[in-house]
Amino acid sequence: MLATIIDRAAFTRSMHTAHGRNMPSSRSNFQAAILPHLTWFKKWKKTTMTRFSRMKQESDNAFTPASSVDANSAYSCREHSMQAALRLHRFIMATYWDGGRIIGPDSGVRFNRRIGRFIKSYLRFLPWKDFYYYLQAQGYWVLANSRLFQQTGAEGYRQIALRCSEHMMEQQRRDGAWDYPNPEWRGRVATAECTWGALGLLATYRHTKNEKFLCSALRWHHYLIHEIGFQQRTSG
Repeated sequence: MLATIIDRAAFTRSMHTAHGRNMPSSRSNFQAAILPHLTWFKKWKKTTMTRFSRMKQESDNAFTPASSVDANSAYSCREHSMQAALRLHRFIMATYWDGGRIIGPDSGVRFNRRIGRFIKSYLRFLPWKDFYYYLQAQGYWVLANSRLFQQTGAEGYRQIALRCSEHMMEQQRRDGAWDYPNPEWRGRVATAECTWGALGLLATYRHTKNEKFLCSALRWHHYLIHEIGFQQRTSG
């Protein structure tokens, strides 16, 4: 940039010389030619530095630590998340809740997992008879309603969790396990399914202090330890 300014000044001086208008002092002539360019350069530098400073400030604000986020923005985010959770809750209540349990289709195994679930999603108008009762879904449902009760204080959520937990206890076998619902796995026990059910029962026990829910969860724990057990691993 400076070289360009000097070249322009030299060109201006050479033009003056070519027309026979040399000044008494070549130094004064050079200063008069370069002064407008220096003034422009100073303005350009000031404008550019101001712009860069503003861009840096905006960049720093974009990466503000979470601890310094504006309180109103944080509240808005929580409120948005809560509204989304409530919309999902209303959908599940209207679609899969029958008053004491969550029932509905699942990908399952074999044909249902590979093809069936896709056919059913496109042909929803057909009366598919695959409303299964999964312990994992019950556990999620109990935990979700327990959390909503904590956040809102609405008694309805607590009652939903309570009724769902009581229904799980009614379905529990005498040995402490629960049957897997898919006909392809009839007679089998799924550890993940039953464990999620037990977690839901423990959450209800924490809220109600009713030991029947704790006893039900402990019955599954006894079955898991003594009837299923664990595999011994020597590495990894």
